[in-house]
Order: sequence, then C-alpha cells, then structure tokens
Amino acid sequence: MQQINLYQPVLKRKSKPLSFGSMVLFTTLFVLLCGGYIGYSKWQYQERETKLQALEQRVEQMRAENEKLEKAFPVKQKSKLLEKRLEQIRVTQQAKQHALALLNSGYFGNTEGFSAYMEGMARQRIDKLWLSNIAIKRGGEQMQIKGSTYSADLLPRYLQQLAVEKVFKGREFAIFSMTRSTQKSREVEFSLQSAAEQEAKP
Repeated sequence: MQQINLYQPVLKRKSKPLSFGSMVLFTTLFVLLCGGYIGYSKWQYQERETKLQALEQRVEQMRAENEKLEKAFPVKQKSKLLEKRLEQIRVTQQAKQHALALLNSGYFGNTEGFSAYMEGMARQRIDKLWLSNIAIKRGGEQMQIKGSTYSADLLPRYLQQLAVEKVFKGREFAIFSMTRSTQKSREVEFSLQSAAEQEAKP
C-alpha cells in the first residue's frame, strides 16, 4: 500500500509577523484618532458651555434692565381711597380757610385773638386726634373744645402741648368729659369747657 502526502510545504501559506515599525505606526494612528475624537468632543462641549454662559448673562442683563425700568417708570394706579381722602382734606382746608376769613373780617363782631387760638391749635396738632367743635366767646374768656380720638392718652399730651402756646398759658378747663362713641366703637369723644363757660350757664 502506497501513501501519498498531499500536504506539501510549498503549498503552505506563510504569514509574516508585523514588524515593530508597523506596530508603532498602527498604535500611533489609533492614538491620534482617539485623541482627535476626544479633542473634538471636548471642543463641542466647551462651545456649548460658552454659548450657555453667554445666554445666561444676557438673561441676567435683561432682568436687571427690566428692574431698572420698573423703578424708573412705576405703574401708577389710582387709589379710590386715596382720592377720597385727598378730597376730604381739600374740603376741610377750604372750610378752615373760610372760617378764618370770617373771623378775621369782623363778621362776628369782636374777634380779637380768635385767630391766635386757632393758629395755636393748628400748630400743636396730633395725629389720630381730631377737633370737631371749637367755641370761643368773649374774646377767649369762654371756651369749649370738642373732638375725638382713637387713643385716650393722646388728650393729656395734646393739652400739654397747647400749654406751650402763649394764648393758652394759664388756661383752665373746669369741665372734662370722655365717652365712647356710639357710631364708632374704637373712637372716644371728649369735651372740654373753661371755667368761665361753665359759670356763664344758668
């Protein structure tokens, strides 16, 4: 029996191992590609980050500009309560001016010293204390003052301030009354009468 060897060394495909230079070249190319990709990704990230920061700065600038405009040009809204209060002040001021004009004109006869009393009361005005009625007779010998307040302790303070005025120095009020208002529960009404005013009554 004869054997035939079909595996001939000539037919064997020889593979050449990679040379050191080729390996270095491939490695270098791979590193360069990876480095390029990483660099490009980092550049894209930085580009987006820069745009985002610029956009945030622009938003902050616009917000700051809007706040400045709101402060410089506030929206004016009419208050009905404020308008009503201003109208009341205007009417009251006109009434006071009219009353002073009548007193100083001699329409009521001897009014010497009347304006001094009114001016003294006006100078010593106290917030949350209002005078509703003032009666001055016989050149100031007889006097009655009526008013109201939300705080009873303001009245002594007001009388102390009136005592500073020259026309009220030595002035004594013989009758003093203070009652709770029937219309406004928080309001206290008071009345002061001089001794001469009390003696003049029958």
